[in-house]
Amino acid sequence: CTTIATGGGGGDYLRDFCDADEACFEFYIKHFHKLAGEDDEGYICPDPHEYAPINDLSVPLMHRLLSSGRIDMPKHNLELVVKKFAKAHTAGQPNSAYVELRRSLRPPMVLFNREHRDTLLPVGSVSARTFVN
Repeated sequence: CTTIATGGGGGDYLRDFCDADEACFEFYIKHFHKLAGEDDEGYICPDPHEYAPINDLSVPLMHRLLSSGRIDMPKHNLELVVKKFAKAHTAGQPNSAYVELRRSLRPPMVLFNREHRDTLLPVGSVSARTFVN
């Protein structure tokens, strides 16, 4: 969020205005499961022709979501989502386009999901003491 000072009413007021990009990004992280077509039991239809709203996202946005490592979805399901996404975005193109897009949306090109991120990045807490010693 960006904090700006505004005047009025006899005093200065600070108002937080969340960046629209940040708000949209958080929406996609929060609703990734639903956009991917996952049902309440965690099932995702493997049929690449079944429509899922996530396939309407742009490739750069999908890459950004997966690069964050914040997707909370099991690896198997996420791999299926990426496969279907790549198929949808490369329909009518040579198979090499599909292979390249799918490769760009999987580790090690992206952090992928929370499980994968946690195995690569140190887990712990940071406090003031971390920087004092």
